Amino acid sequence: MAKINGYLSERDTLTLSYNMTRDNANRPLRANFTGTFLPYSCGDFNAFPNEKNPDDCLFENDASLFKTYSVNLVHNVSLNYEREGGSRFGDPKLKINGYTSIRNVQIDPLFRPSDIATIIPFTPNPKLGEENQCVAQGGIYDALKQTCSITFKSLGGGSVVANKNLFIINSGFNANVIHTIDHKNDNLLEYGLNYQNLTTFDKAIPKSELVKPGDAPDACLRVTGPNDPNMNGRCQRNGATANVVGVYAQANYTLHPMVTLGAGTRYDVYTLVDKDWQLHVTQGFSPSAALNVSPLENLNFRLSYAYVTRGPMPGGLVWMRQDNLRYNRNLKPEIGQNAEFNTEYSSQYFDFRAAGFVQLISNYINQFSSTLFVTNLPSQDIIYVPGYEVSGTAKYKGFSLGLSVARSWPSLKGRLIADVYELAATTGNVFILTASYTIPRTGLSITWLSRFVTDLDYCSYSPYRNGPTDIDRRPSDCPKTPGIFHVHKPGYGVSSFFITYKPTYKKLKGLSLNAVFNNVFNQQYIDQASPVMSPDEPNQDKYARGMAEPGFNARFEISYKF
Repeated sequence: MAKINGYLSERDTLTLSYNMTRDNANRPLRANFTGTFLPYSCGDFNAFPNEKNPDDCLFENDASLFKTYSVNLVHNVSLNYEREGGSRFGDPKLKINGYTSIRNVQIDPLFRPSDIATIIPFTPNPKLGEENQCVAQGGIYDALKQTCSITFKSLGGGSVVANKNLFIINSGFNANVIHTIDHKNDNLLEYGLNYQNLTTFDKAIPKSELVKPGDAPDACLRVTGPNDPNMNGRCQRNGATANVVGVYAQANYTLHPMVTLGAGTRYDVYTLVDKDWQLHVTQGFSPSAALNVSPLENLNFRLSYAYVTRGPMPGGLVWMRQDNLRYNRNLKPEIGQNAEFNTEYSSQYFDFRAAGFVQLISNYINQFSSTLFVTNLPSQDIIYVPGYEVSGTAKYKGFSLGLSVARSWPSLKGRLIADVYELAATTGNVFILTASYTIPRTGLSITWLSRFVTDLDYCSYSPYRNGPTDIDRRPSDCPKTPGIFHVHKPGYGVSSFFITYKPTYKKLKGLSLNAVFNNVFNQQYIDQASPVMSPDEPNQDKYARGMAEPGFNARFEISYKF
């Protein structure tokens, strides 16, 4: 890491910064879960009376065997120019910054196809037909032996076990001009423009695998849905490239000493060339407004609304080599709306904050709701996310004690959603308790933080798995209808301890010692925000378990600023 500041004048500053991070380790292919694929297969493939007998299961694929050696290397560089503004409108503040981030992820599988699939005899269920849905699940059925084998290809073939050399290059610049309208009330007019380029590709894909329109009769034919026959045709550009150009303007003005109104809008144009060689062009406005009312000096109410338009961007890089990863030709921009109300109060001995919000997301773009077909959710499927947060902190001299509680309810079709990789995971109520003590005389600060999450047991709706055969076979009170799955996430409590020491001695000024002790009681738990449903395996591993968080761990840091 390096940072250089250049002071061109009393008001002009130029900053160049660079940092690099590199880590390498043996990791699971799926970083967020362990367990077996198809643990529900007894119910789907075997006679229902034997549903609870694990010995009758069709087959198992141990996800813990999907080990890889991976190297993650990131370079970040930025150049920033800033000119301090004056108190007059004609003397604006200028901010210009350019940036580039290059991330390279190399993944080398450490397993063989034979390591991750086993064949187990099973009892055919006559209700489900002669082949017992084996083929539908990606297997090969042997009627004489009454077995269903999972092949190398059905486990993802080259996409899963091939070496990967992934690149994500993000670069661009931002320019901002900020005018002072009323220096006394901090009223500002701000406008600017931005440009972003995001390029992704897999350097491990050889040129011999590239397929463009015209290379074959069925190459890169237009695909209208996951069941389109043209999905069988290959199309491979090896990469996706997006460009975003935007302009914006916003201002705030004090209507009354107690009332301030802010409003703004931005306009963005998105272009995306996807792996199917298709060009997508989308654009839209994103207006916002906020009203602040302060009836008392220490009390503030804020009501805000934002409407956001976002075009398609590159995604699913790890699946770039998958033949059936295809893009809808007519992607629409996503539309997000957020309304929020905040109340804040602060005093010498007590701080309080309460907030409630409602989010709506339509035309949501994802690649798993239609089995690796990148498209929008249907227009009638609007994601609804209400939520709240309440927090308070009591203070006395060097002591402080704080408590906060928060919760959100991401919902679709009237039910809480099952985990959605590209959007969110549903969690219970989150309580955070903090206690700290600071001794300014010595520069010592001690903090205790405990986080408690309540148990979550509900009937979820999955936007990934809602076809006619996607029925939860496990015993539960949930309706046995497509797309409805029982989800249970146990609650947990975990605590951490922080110590910071900044000596007050003049000779040691700039020295900082930090110690962090996480999970001090060594609790075994799975973060509820870690997705437990994996949507992207051909064999529909609906119930893979989330990976447990680390036990007790500690980190020490020494820094010196001069």
